[in-house]
Amino acid sequence: MSMLAKKLILLFFISGFLINYQIVLAGEDVQNSKFIMLGAVKYAKNCAVCHGKIAQGSPNWHEPDASGNYPPPPLDGSGHTWHHSKKVLTMVIKGGGKPMGGQMPAFGDKLSDKDINSIIAWLQSHWPEKILNTWKSNYPEK
Repeated sequence: MSMLAKKLILLFFISGFLINYQIVLAGEDVQNSKFIMLGAVKYAKNCAVCHGKIAQGSPNWHEPDASGNYPPPPLDGSGHTWHHSKKVLTMVIKGGGKPMGGQMPAFGDKLSDKDINSIIAWLQSHWPEKILNTWKSNYPEK
């Protein structure tokens, strides 16, 4: 097993995957650990460099930097990510944050819909149960 694979597996378990495994998103069985593991791998490759290894974001994410830009926010339920629908989260991942005034690059040409859904599922596996339940209540399946 490669060192990267070992690190990803360790990251996966340390990051709280087992805490919130009861996530249901349309069209995907996100209770499937392989699906969430895909999200962990895709997140590590595409998102962790800015949002942190365990989605913790930048320390002062809510304060603009010297250029007036906000640093990457946490995606672990401690920031505002859970205030957005899956549709909005998907739109930001695909199109980047620039249309919304942010700096995040677009990943629409790098990530498939399945990849994006798995990343969102992995992120949600880090959200506290109360946050996840509120999100589900605010954005029920249609």
